[in-house]
Formats: sequence, C-alpha cells, structure tokens
Amino acid sequence: MAYIVDLTIILRQLFWRMREKGGIQPVSKELINETITTFHNSVEKEKVHRDIRTFVAQSGWRQRVDRDSVLEEVVRLINCYGLDQHMDT
Repeated sequence: MAYIVDLTIILRQLFWRMREKGGIQPVSKELINETITTFHNSVEKEKVHRDIRTFVAQSGWRQRVDRDSVLEEVVRLINCYGLDQHMDT
C-alpha cells in the first residue's frame, strides 16, 4: 500500500518538475534521484506513512483484505498528499 502511494506521489512530483523545465524531454537520473530524495525527506512522506499505519491499526482484517476499502484508502492518500506536491519543489 505504501509503495503504491509513494510511487504515485513521486511520479506526480517528477511530472511537475519536468513540466517546470519545459515539458517533454529526456528525464535525467539526477532529476529522478533528486525527486526521490525530496519526497523521502519530506513531511508529507511521514504523514502518509502515519496515515497508513493508522488505517492498518484501526481496520479489522476483513477490511484490510477488502480490495475496495484498501483502494479507497490509497486513492484518499494520493489525493490528500499527492496533488499539491509540485508546489513544494
């Protein structure tokens, strides 16, 4: 769950960074590493992982194996923490 949310947020950040640099162009390893590092050190990552731990702790095993409830939580986290990430870069 965390992997999917983290990867989606990182890809959104990368998209916005590329857009700021002028759009379609090759993506450098440096830009990828910088984007990953920025997210890794961010408060948002801490909040996302805290929310995931809370979801796991508060949900019963039936809710955790229910694909719809997990998908809804993944979408909620991405929408909550992923939409405005480009403004922090």
